[in-house]
Amino acid sequence: MPPPTGRSTVMNERTTVAVAFANAADQKLAAGHLSALGYDIADFRRGVPPADLYILDSPSARQFGRQVLAIKRAAEVFVPVMIALARSDPYAPWLAFGFDFCFRMPTTKEELQTHVKILLRLRRQSQELEQVGEQKYRAIFHSVSSAVMLVAEDGAIVMANQECSRLTGRSPEELVGTKWTAYLAPESLPEALRCLQARRDNPAGPPVQCEARILHKAGKALHAALTFGLMPSGKQCIISMTDLTQQVAAQEALRRSEALFRSNFENHTAVKLMIDPDTGKIVDANRAAAAFYGWPREKLTQMHIWDINTAPLKELVRLLKETKERKRGAFEFRHRLADGSLRDVLVYTALIEAGHKAFLHSIIHDITERKQAQVALEKSEEKFRNITKVISDYAYAFRVTPDKTLEGEWLSESFTKVFGFSREEIDARGGWKSMVYPADLPSMEQHALKVASGTPDVCECRFVAKDGTIRWIRDYATPVWDEQEQRVVRIYGAAQDITEQRRATEEQVRLREQLQHAQRLESIGRLAGGVAHDFNNMLTVILGFTEHALGKLAAEDPLRRDLSEIRTAARRSAQMISKLLDYSRRKPAAPKVVNLNQLLAELERILSRTLGEDIEFQLHLAEGLWRTRLDPTQLEQAVMNLAINARDAMPKGGALLIETDNVDVFWHGDTQCCELLNQDHRAHVIRGNNGRRSGPGLRQPNGRLAQLLQVHPRIVDHQGRVFGN
Repeated sequence: MPPPTGRSTVMNERTTVAVAFANAADQKLAAGHLSALGYDIADFRRGVPPADLYILDSPSARQFGRQVLAIKRAAEVFVPVMIALARSDPYAPWLAFGFDFCFRMPTTKEELQTHVKILLRLRRQSQELEQVGEQKYRAIFHSVSSAVMLVAEDGAIVMANQECSRLTGRSPEELVGTKWTAYLAPESLPEALRCLQARRDNPAGPPVQCEARILHKAGKALHAALTFGLMPSGKQCIISMTDLTQQVAAQEALRRSEALFRSNFENHTAVKLMIDPDTGKIVDANRAAAAFYGWPREKLTQMHIWDINTAPLKELVRLLKETKERKRGAFEFRHRLADGSLRDVLVYTALIEAGHKAFLHSIIHDITERKQAQVALEKSEEKFRNITKVISDYAYAFRVTPDKTLEGEWLSESFTKVFGFSREEIDARGGWKSMVYPADLPSMEQHALKVASGTPDVCECRFVAKDGTIRWIRDYATPVWDEQEQRVVRIYGAAQDITEQRRATEEQVRLREQLQHAQRLESIGRLAGGVAHDFNNMLTVILGFTEHALGKLAAEDPLRRDLSEIRTAARRSAQMISKLLDYSRRKPAAPKVVNLNQLLAELERILSRTLGEDIEFQLHLAEGLWRTRLDPTQLEQAVMNLAINARDAMPKGGALLIETDNVDVFWHGDTQCCELLNQDHRAHVIRGNNGRRSGPGLRQPNGRLAQLLQVHPRIVDHQGRVFGN
């Protein structure tokens, strides 16, 4: 039977007790376990009981020391282990083995009490530290961002933090007491159990991790990383769960993106290369690249970019470095194919990250045909420009915007030379409309809109040059239709300068009208001549009978006065008829020697009245003028016609001067040239047929043809000339 509780025992060398709990500090130890002394070795053989304090002698320590120390290590609080040694036993091996305190036997009660008090005080301090540590542990447990649960040896959840509720959809209170495996997807359970067992098998090893799918209360499954750890007792485990749902989704998106990129890279019809910017090595090439260059992909991926690029090596190295720094670039190169031929290529390059390495993703476009077409176009344009330099027409090109606005693209040099504006100056003034004569702008806008709509058109209008002159042009415009955009994208045109043509046409129309007027006047003159001829015959009869009657009358006869008046009127009528006949060319010229100054002086009053108030008329008559042989009537008609012609040439008014002078004419051999020298020694060279000096010479400004047609034959009849300024 065990001794009563509270009994103190003094250990000596003859004691056979294997373990004893001493109430040396007058307090009960290990209530319900071994609360008394006197247990012998046989009790230990049935199993080492748990206790608050172990006291072993040397024989029992050798036999049961390992089991006691295992219980000590598994305990969550400090469990002191004492050994009572014989005087000959050393301390060091037992202390090294793991015992906390050694004492010699025999010992007194007081000594044993002192030893036990020290150990019990250490136990109480351990319990206090345990409580403080548990509070800190719980604070840390609930504050970590990961979901953490404390799981018992049987798999029941002992404790769970708030983050576990986000992963499982259940509060920590709902989780406590349930099995942690209930929240794993079936396919994740075997791997999770295997990792937990691996952690239990190696308690001193590092934590074990695995990925699993956590079943949420809402029915969804979340991806998480599980980390398994053991408590110091080795019975409870800590399971930390990190939510990987977004990470897994991102990885899946990345995987799909990489698969899409790989598929796009492999199957794209464009030529693509992956180049290491640091070494220039071709890392990858798609099927289109192999087909374009003529080398298999395995061969291409063993080559460097300078094996196919004809640019100098130093230049390529520099461009690779610059492109890596700028992360993109566009270049034109010449690449060499497997058959040795060269192709012009346009390369677009962008820097892409693949893990911790950067590569240049290059897309190569074959532009050989485009370059050839461009060269041909440049030659054609050069030829076209050279042609436009030597022709008088103006050539141009407009770019048409989607809203049918015309933007100047090109203009021939001939246009700039004539109008004084360059294409840049026209753009700065607001475009081609700024040059159009205001009255012609509506028709030109309709012309431009028609061509921009797709219909070729021709239009005539006036343009205002830089110096203010106005020129007529005839514009031929042709649209260029773009099938892809389904609209007119450009207008090419040529413009003819028809200014002189328009003037000639207008002058031709005016001359035709004057000719028709002259023809009408001639018809009227012929009619008047016929009437005058018949009337002259009647006047001849009247004059004849009047003279006959006067011959029969006496000088004092009163009828003689009346007959004289009749004869005077008949003679005046005859003079009028003579003028009409002369105008109608029915009567030949009858020249006689006359005073030219006197004839012009008699015409001055009639000329002033004919010219009107807007014309300032002056008559300068030279003194000592030579007498002239001519038909006075025809001279009067010629001067009158020239004066009327001068008046018509000055519709806004002006001055008309009629001047007489003596002129000498000197003919130079058989040439069609003569020299006129007047009295003040002013010389004039006149080209024309040989004439005589006795005839009159008249200078005439440009004017109406009708009067000139009447003047010219009369002057020629008198061996004279008409000179035009």
